[in-house]
Amino acid sequence: MGIETDGSGSRRRRARIVSIRPEINAPSPAASRSSGIARYILLFFLAFVAVLLCTGPVVEPYDEGVILFGAARVLHGDVLHRDFYANYGPGQFYSLALLFEVFSPSILVERLWDAFTRALSPPLVFAILTGTGLFGGRRWIPATAAVAAVVWLASIGFPGYPVFPALAATLASVACLAPVLARRRSGPARGARLVAAGFLVGVATAFRYDVGFLVAVTEVAVLAARFLCSGPPVRVAAREAALASLWFGLGLALLAAPLILAYVAAGAIDGFVLDIVTLSSRSYVQMRSLPPPGIAALVGNPLTWAVYLPLVAVAAATAVVLAMARQTTDRARIWPVVLLAAITLAAFAKGFVRISGIHMAMAIIASLVLLAILVACARRLGPVVQTLVAVAVILAGACTELEAAQGLAVLARNTAWLRSGADCRTPGGLERLRCFETETKRLDAVRYVRRETAPDEPIFVGLGRHDKIFENDVLFYFLAGRPSATAWHHMDPGVQTTAMVQRRMVAELDRRRTKVVVIETEWDTVAEPNGSAVGSGVTLLDDYIRAHYQPVAHFGDIAVLRRVSDSGPDPGPDPR
Repeated sequence: MGIETDGSGSRRRRARIVSIRPEINAPSPAASRSSGIARYILLFFLAFVAVLLCTGPVVEPYDEGVILFGAARVLHGDVLHRDFYANYGPGQFYSLALLFEVFSPSILVERLWDAFTRALSPPLVFAILTGTGLFGGRRWIPATAAVAAVVWLASIGFPGYPVFPALAATLASVACLAPVLARRRSGPARGARLVAAGFLVGVATAFRYDVGFLVAVTEVAVLAARFLCSGPPVRVAAREAALASLWFGLGLALLAAPLILAYVAAGAIDGFVLDIVTLSSRSYVQMRSLPPPGIAALVGNPLTWAVYLPLVAVAAATAVVLAMARQTTDRARIWPVVLLAAITLAAFAKGFVRISGIHMAMAIIASLVLLAILVACARRLGPVVQTLVAVAVILAGACTELEAAQGLAVLARNTAWLRSGADCRTPGGLERLRCFETETKRLDAVRYVRRETAPDEPIFVGLGRHDKIFENDVLFYFLAGRPSATAWHHMDPGVQTTAMVQRRMVAELDRRRTKVVVIETEWDTVAEPNGSAVGSGVTLLDDYIRAHYQPVAHFGDIAVLRRVSDSGPDPGPDPR
């Protein structure tokens, strides 16, 4: 009897050991959190390194120059919209100016900042997808989408483009909003998430006014639809929708209100209205629009299909939402899909003007997140819907592979450049270019201008003609380390081609008795199939330059002109 008791006791002890073994082997909450944080850090580090390795040595004189010199102007006390024209928000200029203040102005600092802002997005892609609760233990799907985002962010180029920090802020806003739409957050937690989502949209607006506006309208519309469609009573649903929009608006106001007050205090409101409303909004579509890629382009370059990927993803999402609405009782799962589809479509709005890989960057990243969610949702839907999702995923995979191949080619060229002896030593006076390259003609002209002018002496860098503009060499100002004689250093067709702006530019050049003018004719004959190819007939600025300046040096298609006609003393700078 004692033996049986001992055996029974032994079996009970073994049972207790077996029952607690899963608890011993299961990861603790702290360990799970650490593991999750490690994944985010790994994705960030992977993206940061990939972007840096794919960063080309050549600096783009217009688009990148606009960011570099805009930040330099802010660093020296100029105020956006009050002292210089810009069609971007203050975020990129002021962030970079702060870094210039700490580390000194250089292209290297700008490239590191660009890599940092891009590297924020892949961890956010992973966070959005794992936060939906749709994938369970299949975290390889969110991880795959995040790695695909790394491929696009590293290989798509265009350093300094403000859309990338705006993209990161938008993804962070979606990460805050998705659980609210899925009803996994209520009470104070829901309010906090809505405020955070609105604030992050405000951050996106600070970098790109257009992105922030479109995302704000989209998210508020989806929020309102979510609560209004939650069922009767209508009065309760309307109250919840209004309250949610109010919390979201409060978060947006936390950033937008100080920005507006800062513009008012600095006297920049009139300039903002002129730059963004009067000039850019009226001229951008007419002067910069391009036709979408046709059949010939799609056949000739399969990667061109990527610009249509967002539309394919939204079409698949529409089919998924309709099927889920008919077949499932848990309709809350529909709303994260609706949100991502709406964000993707809003980001694609850029394509109605200029449709290319770089202009579709935000929409492509959003579509990767959307497609990953569709993969999880389509498992329980019919074969037709599953086929549509599969087609979209195959297209995304094919385009991403092509983009990866292109990125690897860029990486190989950059590696060869580094191995050829490239280093970060630069001749005196060109420290801002350290580690990077530009054309020899530009460097020679910059050296000449630096010798002929004082560090605080303004110059003007223009074109062979200003009645027709494609782009201009804004980088020249930054490399020369000289201020601009005019508020209109960044030239856009439909802006500096107008009589009103040219009169202002002439007045600034005349009042400051600008001694040196640089004329670059490289882009004079570029003609896109839009309004920028047609001259405005306004030659006020060209006539003034011909009457007051003569060439003193030539460097390829860059000419340096010196003022030969003066009248009266220098009246000082003219406020914009």
